[in-house]
Amino acid sequence: EELTTVDMVYEKPLLDPNKTAAVTTQEDFLNMATRNVSAVAAQAPGVTQDANGNINIRGARSEGTVYFIDGVKVRGSVQLPQAAIAQTEVITGGLPAQYGDAVGGIINTTTRGPSPIYFGTAEFVTSAPLDEWDYNLGALTIGGPLWKRKKDSRPIVGFLLSAEYQYVVEPRPTDIPYIQLNEDTLKSIQERPII
Repeated sequence: EELTTVDMVYEKPLLDPNKTAAVTTQEDFLNMATRNVSAVAAQAPGVTQDANGNINIRGARSEGTVYFIDGVKVRGSVQLPQAAIAQTEVITGGLPAQYGDAVGGIINTTTRGPSPIYFGTAEFVTSAPLDEWDYNLGALTIGGPLWKRKKDSRPIVGFLLSAEYQYVVEPRPTDIPYIQLNEDTLKSIQERPII
């Protein structure tokens, strides 16, 4: 008798509801359609983001979410340039003791370390010629080594300078036109109100 081969294919599920930590690397972050750490964290299972950008983890209030940058607790949300982020970890359950007083969850962001080579990026994005909301974003990042080991050229001390500036004329545009009273109609209603 001759045996036939069987190929087994495993497809990783898009979301694992039992997973209590999600890590987003710099490469993942650059391929996402967002630049905001909170919006990236909202992609993790059990995490929601409201219209104001507040993060709720597994039903807890937004005040129950604690943010860390390079191990330092931060009040409020994390506003870092996209190119300065090495990874973001969202812990939604089974919180390690090192984080302490989080009721909902932890968003732990690590910035980039020293690079063995000099690098730089510049970016400018605008919607000015295409719409009246005028979204503008400028970003600049430079980094590299300051002091390297002689035998293997690994950086001991390096630098990273990263900055972003965003200017938006209308941050929440709508397709529905605003209805406004003209001055004469408003004055008429104020003088003779309907009772």
